[in-house]
Amino acid sequence: MPKCNPPKFHFRSFDRRKIEVSFEGGEVSSDGGLLLVRQMDAHLGLIKDLLQALPDDRHQSLITHSQEELVRQRVFAPRQRLRRPQRSRHPAP
Repeated sequence: MPKCNPPKFHFRSFDRRKIEVSFEGGEVSSDGGLLLVRQMDAHLGLIKDLLQALPDDRHQSLITHSQEELVRQRVFAPRQRLRRPQRSRHPAP
């Protein structure tokens, strides 16, 4: 991948502060929104509250992924810009 030096954009100062825009961000992640959603859930406990309201009627000896893992996948996958979560080769009965 070629290394480019994009130009910097300068704007008029605001309240004696210099405003400059640069595209020299280096390696940038597009998952910032996902991290925010995960932190919000950790703080608020929304998924844990949801799990208490959802019965898990699956046969426990046949379960590979917990109900919490499946719900988290469904909640977080759209934030990763995935159309739908990867389907398991062995769907739960």
